[in-house]
Amino acid sequence: MKDIIQHQGEIVSIEGSHVRVMIVQQAACSGCKVRSMCSASESKEKMMDVYEDDADRKYKVGDTVLVCGTLAMGKRAVWMAFGVPLFVTVACMLVCLGVMHLDELLASAVWIALMGVYFYILYICKDRLAKKFALWLQPCSTE
Repeated sequence: MKDIIQHQGEIVSIEGSHVRVMIVQQAACSGCKVRSMCSASESKEKMMDVYEDDADRKYKVGDTVLVCGTLAMGKRAVWMAFGVPLFVTVACMLVCLGVMHLDELLASAVWIALMGVYFYILYICKDRLAKKFALWLQPCSTE
């Protein structure tokens, strides 16, 4: 169970198997008594889309649920969003500036083109990626 990430949220809408859940993401220090005097404490409301079979029979609007995902999904998402672009940036600049001896403006244009291609490929593969990054719901215990 250590590999599961959970966030408590409230169901906002249900349309067939599509469930929209609002979670309140809070900073680790949000429970501190002096948080009003500290600039580090913050909280944000986020909407999560979860697809689950028979959701309209299992849940109703207003229910408190846990939105769950795996730690591996989170690591993969961070790698795809930050790791690969960082690698592409460093490799592009080394090749363009060091090997090809292009000026900085042209090297930057090549980098922008490569990043555009990378994120376009991610956009094209969004349906396949959605299956790898599937979230699920668990009823929240009312203890």
